[in-house]
Amino acid sequence: MLLPALAACMLLTACIDDSILSAAQAEAGQSAKRTISFGMRQAGYSWPDETRAAIVSTSTMHSTFGVCASLYAADADAAAAAEMLYIDNACVALTRDDDTGLTDWVVNGERDYYWPGDNYTLSFYGYAPQDATGLTVSTSATDAPALHYSCPATAYQTDLLLASMPRLSGSYGQTVDLTFRHALAAVQVVEGSTMQPGSIKSIALRGLYSDGDFDYDADAWSIDASKTTTYTLTFSDGLSVKQNPGEVITPDNNCFIVLPQTLPPEASLRIIFDDAQTGLERTIDGSLAGITLAKGSRTRLIINVDANYTLGFDDESTPLDAHYVIAKLPFTVSGIADDASWTLTASASDGANVTLQRTADLNEYARQGYWTDVIYEGSTSGAATSARGTASVSGSGPGSFDFSVFIPENVSDNNRVITLTLKVDGASDDEAITKTLTQYHPAWTASGLGWEQVQDSRSTTYGFSWDRVVSYVYSYSAGRLNSSKQTQYQSYLEQIVSNNNASGFAEVGRITYTSGFINAYRYYIKIDYGKMNNLSSYGLSTSDGINNTRTIYLKGGEILTNNFENIIINTLKTESGKEDEAAFRMATASNDYSSYSAILPSGSKPAGPSTDTDTEGSAAVGEVLKKNRYYIVRTTTTEDKSTVVSLALGIKYDDIVWFLPARDQFALLPANVQEAIDASDCWSSTPLDNDSESYLGDGTAADRGDYHYVRAVRIKQ
Repeated sequence: MLLPALAACMLLTACIDDSILSAAQAEAGQSAKRTISFGMRQAGYSWPDETRAAIVSTSTMHSTFGVCASLYAADADAAAAAEMLYIDNACVALTRDDDTGLTDWVVNGERDYYWPGDNYTLSFYGYAPQDATGLTVSTSATDAPALHYSCPATAYQTDLLLASMPRLSGSYGQTVDLTFRHALAAVQVVEGSTMQPGSIKSIALRGLYSDGDFDYDADAWSIDASKTTTYTLTFSDGLSVKQNPGEVITPDNNCFIVLPQTLPPEASLRIIFDDAQTGLERTIDGSLAGITLAKGSRTRLIINVDANYTLGFDDESTPLDAHYVIAKLPFTVSGIADDASWTLTASASDGANVTLQRTADLNEYARQGYWTDVIYEGSTSGAATSARGTASVSGSGPGSFDFSVFIPENVSDNNRVITLTLKVDGASDDEAITKTLTQYHPAWTASGLGWEQVQDSRSTTYGFSWDRVVSYVYSYSAGRLNSSKQTQYQSYLEQIVSNNNASGFAEVGRITYTSGFINAYRYYIKIDYGKMNNLSSYGLSTSDGINNTRTIYLKGGEILTNNFENIIINTLKTESGKEDEAAFRMATASNDYSSYSAILPSGSKPAGPSTDTDTEGSAAVGEVLKKNRYYIVRTTTTEDKSTVVSLALGIKYDDIVWFLPARDQFALLPANVQEAIDASDCWSSTPLDNDSESYLGDGTAADRGDYHYVRAVRIKQ
């Protein structure tokens, strides 16, 4: 709940100089009798349409006022009762002489009033307008008139003016100055220093005293504490806020004019506000208890409409390593309408191109942890679009959201600070929330090697100790006499193998497939992971980790991270109605390929996809390769009425910059690393000259199926 700030200032405390009631009367019974007449010079007046109340000024004086006069003996003391009510609630109206064009105040009715002579005095009492809604005038032969006022809750509220002039000589015969003063209290609402964009539908003063009696002698009101009401000012089309501190929302011609009072404990201000940022209607209440509304004063209620929505980032902020990183960014938005929009932006302290993407929209490889930069159409020479989103993204509505932050490598000598900013559209910068991520720089050595600062959370095998064989059969068949389609299908599958650098362990073949009386060919891709186990011929070094890593990638292709098999599994048909169907299926003994023993799976040491969250058979070099920048090639193949789209992951040779260090490079461990490196529990990229072992960082041999950590290294540019 927002409590409005309140401030008061005096309202027209000076006399209304040209609001003068003149009275003159000749002595009774004489030929030169002087009547009591009234005159008021006015510059004009006007009333705005559809207002709650307007403050009267000299130029907008009410067009009528009532007057009473009490007659006293000339020698009566101040406390004496009046002899009689000399003028009883006479109505004085402003009239215009058609001949002269002049205006004058004239007593309505047939009767004239005269000055009574030296033996008497007159006390005059005025109230304007005479016919004010809620005003009751009770006259007395012995005292001043009694005024009761019930401030209307629904009707137009009047700026009630009162005046008095005591004990003028009955032979005064001159102009009597009646100075009308404001008898009520004006209340205005003004904008505070914090205003959300939007419009005000209504303003209500709730629980205010509504009835009171005015005592002319005491010049004060007596309030009836048993009667309260609510005063509401409604803006049918909504009143747009200006977001300008001090801007008057309810000016002099459209404000509240109420009885003077000290507001009761239940009094409050209620604003109905259409919030342009959230798209929601808000009810804002603030207590007014104890505030004094003085007679003849203007009280200004200063309102502040703060943001009523909540934005929240996850508090967790783990430091990031220097290589290419995909960081998770969950956040929540609440308190806004479904169509209210918000914007999330990312920036880096060194100007790096940090980008954002909804986690649900990530391509399949980014979901597996690959830092995919661009998507090429057809080949790496084709048109390229971003595979990692943009630096600014928009969304709408409340909810919990998950985004991924693509952060380029930091190869400087300083840590990088990434700032993530979330803001409801149209809000000020002060209402945005931010989260910062710190990305370490490499732990550089004097020789120019930059090591990862943080230990990976999980260990992995070295790989290249597999015996798994598996085949995936293409769903479309080619007739035995349809040579063009045979060539087309075989070429398509060979292209998949070639694009993924998988020729060292994958081959394309075909089987003769019979369905009823129809004989046709079906093509398959056979993957034999065991072909990759012998690394002896690769010429891998004990001191050159980057060459080792690049060579293993070129020889082993996507086998290093099981990606090639995932590509085949996730290739889908795109023909109408079959978009969710796989274009390949594994040949197993349980399906209709059971008679084709050459393509059935075998082996007990898998290197392919697993139902486990940690992919079995994942190789150490493959884990390091994920710390580099990748690209995707999207290939679209149309066959008759069928279209197949496949995404192939790739990495350019020169983009393999983070590598698994060779055995001897562990002797160059940095001293200033954030988390210590245990060389005896880290894989090197150097294998032994056999099919089953590789070196750890301390030079000892380990079975390639064992689990150890990886620590990537980069050469300083």
